[in-house]
Amino acid sequence: MASSASTSIIAAIGSSLVTSTHTFSVKLTSKNYLAWKTQFLPTLNYQNLHGHIDGASSPPPKTVVSPTAENLLIPNPEYEAWFKKDQLLLSWLFSSLTEEIFPYIIGLSTSQEVWTALAHSFGSVSQNRQLQLYIELQELKKNDLSIYEYLHKAKSLSDELSAAGKPVSPAEFNAIIYRNIGSDYHSIITSLNLRQEPVSFYELHGQLVGHEILLKHSLTPTANIVLKGSPPLLPTPPFSSTFRPRTNSQYNNQPSNNYGRRNRGPCQIYGLTNHIALTCRSRYVPRQQNQSPRNNNFSNRNFNASANYSNVAPPLNWFPDTAANYHLTPDVNALNAVNEYMGNDQLHVGNGQGLQITHTGNASIHSNTRKLDLRNVLCVPKIVKNLLSVQRFTTDNSCFFEFWPNHFVIKDQRTKKVLMEGPSEAGIYSLRQPKGRIQFYILVYVDDIVLTCSDHAKMEWFLHHVKLAFPVRDLGHLHYFLGIQVKQLSDGILLTQEKYLEDLLKETQMGTSKPCSTPLAVSPPLSKTMGVYLPHPEQYRQVIGALQYLTLTRPDIAFAVNKLAQFMHCATDVHWQAAKRLLRYLRGTSAMGLFITKHSSLQLQYFSDSDWAGCPDDHRSTGGYLVYLGKNLISWSSKKQPTVARSSTESEYKAIANVTAEIMWIGSLLYELGVPKALPALLWCDNIGAIYLSSNPIFHARTNHVELDYHFVREQVKLGTLVVRFISSTNQLADIMTKPLGTRPFHALRHKLWLHQISPLA
Repeated sequence: MASSASTSIIAAIGSSLVTSTHTFSVKLTSKNYLAWKTQFLPTLNYQNLHGHIDGASSPPPKTVVSPTAENLLIPNPEYEAWFKKDQLLLSWLFSSLTEEIFPYIIGLSTSQEVWTALAHSFGSVSQNRQLQLYIELQELKKNDLSIYEYLHKAKSLSDELSAAGKPVSPAEFNAIIYRNIGSDYHSIITSLNLRQEPVSFYELHGQLVGHEILLKHSLTPTANIVLKGSPPLLPTPPFSSTFRPRTNSQYNNQPSNNYGRRNRGPCQIYGLTNHIALTCRSRYVPRQQNQSPRNNNFSNRNFNASANYSNVAPPLNWFPDTAANYHLTPDVNALNAVNEYMGNDQLHVGNGQGLQITHTGNASIHSNTRKLDLRNVLCVPKIVKNLLSVQRFTTDNSCFFEFWPNHFVIKDQRTKKVLMEGPSEAGIYSLRQPKGRIQFYILVYVDDIVLTCSDHAKMEWFLHHVKLAFPVRDLGHLHYFLGIQVKQLSDGILLTQEKYLEDLLKETQMGTSKPCSTPLAVSPPLSKTMGVYLPHPEQYRQVIGALQYLTLTRPDIAFAVNKLAQFMHCATDVHWQAAKRLLRYLRGTSAMGLFITKHSSLQLQYFSDSDWAGCPDDHRSTGGYLVYLGKNLISWSSKKQPTVARSSTESEYKAIANVTAEIMWIGSLLYELGVPKALPALLWCDNIGAIYLSSNPIFHARTNHVELDYHFVREQVKLGTLVVRFISSTNQLADIMTKPLGTRPFHALRHKLWLHQISPLA
């Protein structure tokens, strides 16, 4: 009986263990204990052998009393089975060691003894060694290393500290990388630092690899200053110039110890000292209606690298009309925040004729002290002059008119100070628009600068004085900036990354692949458990990191790149095939880019959507949004939500909360750029429950766990900065940001993203 039981147990072991062939690519040395242990643990988990190394599975007695004779001891079959398992595990341990390790385990006979000896010998280090590892990590510089080599060394040191019982937190690890990686990566580091939570190692790796590829493909390492002379927000300038400063040692003669004490100039918002606009406490504080930002006048001696702006208005004459109910103009170009008029109303004049209204919008008149608003101006092409409604003007600007025989004045209602004045000519009072101020925007990226100016002469003046300060090289019209090609068209510009994409396709040997119609297949949905792990996932991570930079001008691949980036730590052959499919799609659309038209209003519209519980791994939802400024797409996002939503309403409302935060940020940015505030932002959502929740103060049982998001969105709705409206699912543009789509719906939505392709595939 005992012999039979022993044979059956050993046979079972043979079928489950002995037939398994284990080869370990990483052999234990005196320096790689953590990597060796990481490699070995999956085998223990799969074979359920943890008890043999941690003592939980202690050996049973070698003998037991015979069931046929009380005084007879026979071999214990359970011990034989345990011994077979332990010796098999011991043989696996021996096969994974290098020759230098064997002296540490000679004389040990069980797997627990060997495992414990190895852990004590190589897994634990002294405090001096911990300090040495920490100093090495703190002082590790990138220098001439590639991003992969640099992060690999840093990760190895961090892992050794973790194995020694002194783990490095993600925030501290990232801070070390940010400090030591070098100035070439400051731009991407700045964007990563804006995150509320520290980025993971794998996302950090992907972002830095993508930026490294960008740096390799830059045209030249020298500075690039691009001047565009056109009214801001109109991307095709009549006057344009580009120049590039050259480094010269004669300008670097200041002592290094004075670097931190140099005068950075006053804040550009209110002109105060001791801080800059980026850290100004008043940056996001809404100003009163009659309060304007500091007027940044040009100076021959002081140039700030931050954005300076002042508003400009068309040189129009307005005629005060005490009988008019609305401001009227025949010229649509005199308006800001233009919207096409969709109603059937007409403007009736004295002879009874009805004149068509084509557009509505806002305008402004600048006095010497403040800006005066003209709201809800009607564009009527068949009228001759610009008529100003006295009643609306005085109400909106808290002022009053005084009419005299030969002139009139406009005074502030509170201070009684004169704001503007105008003459009386042939019995008609005329309000002349003062000479407009110059709009001047400066975009600085390290030593690359893009300028846009509404006055060609002032732009030439600025360029002349910059050349007096340091040598520059004029590059003409804006055509290439930070890897983005700018193609000037008659009605706008086209932003592409065609060259960047072609280089990426060449590096991945996908330049001659067969194009496909969509970035991702609709089914089956990608999952972590699909396929076999890639033995060398570095190429996958590098490709996904490079594709993340490509989404700057290609919103059509935002969801696909976000989805594939979720598998960077567990990439399989299936994920790699999906990445190749994305490259094939890009190969067929390499000349496609984001079109920015100059014929657009300033109305902000947001489309928000969510794919509830769409992830097969953890059933989390994917939220996405699109932001349009008039017709132009200016911002987009596709992101997996951090928590599981218990209902579609909760998922959609979280997506609305995310886009509301984007609304506030874009609003503050436009405010800083001097763009006049238009109508409240429109947010389109296809979930009726989420829309009701944004305006209904009554909580429901299934939504009471989104209370913070609820109050955040409700506050913006009550303030009037946001209006949430319903849109059918078939018309929801943000659907392309939340899930893979078939060819027909994908192409239809892609067209609405204003993605154009003006040159055929070579």
